[in-house]
Amino acid sequence: MYVAVEARNAILAFAVPRFAAAAEYYRKGIDDSKARQVPAEKAAEELKDKVDTLIIGGGMAFTFLKAQGYEVGKSLWEPDRVQDALNILETAKAENKTIILPVDHVVVSEFRADAPSDLVDNAHIPEDKMGMDIGPKTIELIKTELEKAATIFWNGPLGVFEMDAFSKGTCAIADVVAESKGMTIVGGGDTAAAVTKAGVADKMG
Repeated sequence: MYVAVEARNAILAFAVPRFAAAAEYYRKGIDDSKARQVPAEKAAEELKDKVDTLIIGGGMAFTFLKAQGYEVGKSLWEPDRVQDALNILETAKAENKTIILPVDHVVVSEFRADAPSDLVDNAHIPEDKMGMDIGPKTIELIKTELEKAATIFWNGPLGVFEMDAFSKGTCAIADVVAESKGMTIVGGGDTAAAVTKAGVADKMG
């Protein structure tokens, strides 16, 4: 998940499986064909002008956590993008912008809907487990930030929402975005499916 907030209390949320797929979408219409995509490596350059707060979740988050020195077990991450992630973190800090990453995770040993799960924080992801959803601390952290936003752009779920056991984080954030008093923009096929699953598709916009 990658959430971007435009300047003056705007938030951008983005959650994608791979860092390379990350992009900033400049909203011109409801479908992605009308949006302009900017490569992820340019995000740091444009961050200072476009975003107050950046919330990163989903598979993309683990590359950022690796850049911060955490071990992520079998979670999806991209070794060739760690430096890009570090550059974005450093640019955000220099520009006094906020980047929010997950602080706890629902992890499993096998990628299946009925896999037994554990809740762990960033410092304790076992080497034989992978992140499937954000944990309750992260949900509250993101909710607190979104409730302050005047503009929210959301692209991508926060976990493997297609599996009910790992949809809690995505559905919880969908509820918050749906209740936002600010302008909300929800883009991307997976995001549309996620808000539909959460039952709040008709409240977006």
